[in-house]
Amino acid sequence: MMRKFDTSWIVAILIAIAVCAAASPSQAGFATYGLGMDVQSGTVANGALHVQCANNLWNAASGSGLLTNTYETSFSGYSCDDYAKAWLVTAVYGGSNLNTAKITATVNGHTIASPLVGNAGGVTDPNAGTYGSSVAGIWVLSVPVDPTYLHTDGSSDLVSVMVSDKTAGATQPFDGRSYYQALVTISQIASLNNTLDYAFAAGSGDIGTSSGYVTSRTLNLGNIGSLAVIQADLYAGYIYGDANQKDSLLLNGHSLLGDDVAHKNGTASYPADFVYASVPTADLLPTDNLLRFTVDPADFSGGIMESSLRPEFAILSVTHVVPEPGTISLAAAGVAALAFFLAASRRQAIR
Repeated sequence: MMRKFDTSWIVAILIAIAVCAAASPSQAGFATYGLGMDVQSGTVANGALHVQCANNLWNAASGSGLLTNTYETSFSGYSCDDYAKAWLVTAVYGGSNLNTAKITATVNGHTIASPLVGNAGGVTDPNAGTYGSSVAGIWVLSVPVDPTYLHTDGSSDLVSVMVSDKTAGATQPFDGRSYYQALVTISQIASLNNTLDYAFAAGSGDIGTSSGYVTSRTLNLGNIGSLAVIQADLYAGYIYGDANQKDSLLLNGHSLLGDDVAHKNGTASYPADFVYASVPTADLLPTDNLLRFTVDPADFSGGIMESSLRPEFAILSVTHVVPEPGTISLAAAGVAALAFFLAASRRQAIR
């Protein structure tokens, strides 16, 4: 006798694996001209997106003579029921990709990451969420934050990033200067009565027109929900932008912020460009929303392009209204009435 084999448990395991893979940070590493950016996406009930960036952290003097470099930022807190998601993104300069160091990141006293970064001997850096590029060793750290570490009473959240355990793979020890810290959070308040679809991307998205660089990088931010859209927001962060050198940020082929998005907006020698766009709903697609960072001359009508630019994070959030229970009940009653009418019509036709 042939037995029927129940495959439902295999399907369940495969689904669980897929969900875990989507929720986990990707393994990163080092590539001279950038590794690209990894995307995480999901849906949060009653969610609100907050993006904060502490800019102008760059110090004019080299940090290689210091045993440690410490950067502390007090970020504004939010009064909410809880947090669903949070990430810390920061970038640190090594002076050479051969130098190594330990980068310890904490949120409100909780250590969230402490990778040893570096590319000594040409070995790819194995740390998850740590992206290295450039012969000068520019390291992007993108780390998920346990939501329970954040304050929900509106008090500030303290972030600390410390560079220590420096070695000199080149002529001087790891430099340790930083460019910025970005704290990205999605809070939840039951009274919002919405759903929020998000797609968070981070990494070393280096682009440029100089030899070795790719001229654009395209990220698939995935699908948006089927409910009516009430708001869509996009944030992005770059370093090494220059004014009057063209670059663009395209969503599904539509330019969001013109042709000089990263233009060295800050007071330090090497500030971050932290940008925001309110996204027209007409620019969104039901599936496969494509975000393109570009300095490709084919995307412009002439001018000087950015020779080297480093997009390092972006997040798209799409907020949907949730129908009131009364509206849902009315719609359900309408569907039931339609089904009854069609059934009655079929019975009448048979007679």
